Amino acid sequence: MMAKTFLLLFLLFSIGDLVNVWFDLPYRYLTKPGIILFLSLYFISSTPKTRSFKLFVVALAFAWLGDVFLLFSGANFFLMGLGSFLLMQILYSFLFFQDKQIQKKKALLSILLLTAFSIGFNSYLWPFVQEMRVPVIIYSMAITLMAFTGINRNRSLPGYSYIFIGVILFVISDTVLAVNNFGPGFWKGGFVVMLTYILAQYYIVEGYARRLRSSV
Repeated sequence: MMAKTFLLLFLLFSIGDLVNVWFDLPYRYLTKPGIILFLSLYFISSTPKTRSFKLFVVALAFAWLGDVFLLFSGANFFLMGLGSFLLMQILYSFLFFQDKQIQKKKALLSILLLTAFSIGFNSYLWPFVQEMRVPVIIYSMAITLMAFTGINRNRSLPGYSYIFIGVILFVISDTVLAVNNFGPGFWKGGFVVMLTYILAQYYIVEGYARRLRSSV
C-alpha cells in the first residue's frame, strides 16, 4: 500500500514539475526535489533489501543531489550536478554489469553505435563548450558506459526491457540538455529534458526493482 502511495506522489510531483517547466513557473524548488525522493521511497518500500539494493539507493541519492544542484544557476552548481549524475551513472553501470550477458554481435553493434553517437555528439558540442570540454567528455563517456551495460544485460532477467528503455531515454535526455545548455537549444527543450529524464529514471527503477524481486 505504501509503495503505491509513493508511486502516486512521484507521479504528482513529476506532473507538477513538468507544468512548472512548460509555463516557466517559479515553483520548481518545491516540485523537482520530490521526483527522485518519492521514486526512491517507492523502490525502498517495494524491493528486497540486498547488497545491490543498497548500492542502487546510493545511486538514487546521487540523482537526487544532481536534481537539487541543477536547480541553482552558476558554473559551480552545474559542475556539482554533473558530478552527482556521473557518480549515479557509475553505480548504475556497475550494477548493470553484474547482470551482464555478452553476446558478441549485440555487444559489438551497441558499442559501435554508442561510440559513434558519443564522438559525433562531442564533435558537435566542441565549439560551444570551451572550458567545459573535459567535464562534458568525461560525462559523455560515463553515460555511454551506462547505456552499454544496460543494453547488454541478461535479456531473460525480469525488467530487462524497462532498463533498456530507461538507458536510451537517459541518453536522449542528456543529449537535449547539453544542446540546450551549450548549443542553439530546442523549443521547449527544458520540458523535453525533464519528460525524458523522469521516464528514464522510472523505467530504470522499475526494471531494477523487478530484477531484485525475482531474486528472492
